[in-house]
Amino acid sequence: HLEDRGNIIMYLISIENTLKKVGVKNVTLRPHPSENPDWYLKFINNNFFKIDNNSLNKSLTNASLVIGPGSTTFIDALAHQVNYLIYEPLINGKLITGFPIVPPLDGSDSRIPIARDENDLLNFIKEKKKVDISVYKEFANPNFDISFFKDIIK
Repeated sequence: HLEDRGNIIMYLISIENTLKKVGVKNVTLRPHPSENPDWYLKFINNNFFKIDNNSLNKSLTNASLVIGPGSTTFIDALAHQVNYLIYEPLINGKLITGFPIVPPLDGSDSRIPIARDENDLLNFIKEKKKVDISVYKEFANPNFDISFFKDIIK
């Protein structure tokens, strides 16, 4: 699967446009660890986006809201009690990465609000929409149970 990297720039511009409508002057951008932040800096508004170089724990401790695609960071944000708004616009019925939409991040679980366009994202921010924290245990069981491992090693 080949992804169009230009879509991520359109995604960030979309977030910038939306956040400016509610008076946000700048935000922290945390690219995926496999990505080069300098690449982003060539294409985005460097006055609005500030690259985050902190550890994920420190970043989430300092965050008041996280906006991003479906990601394991969603689970980390919930663990830090920081609201994570999933923003995944669709192009021809698929995610901007070109991948299909899959449960549970397909909008079928009302406890997880998912913005599919700028209007959704703007409304979620204005309404202070939050993920229902009850989903956390479904993603990350706080009880570490390795009993299944006993069957594997037998």
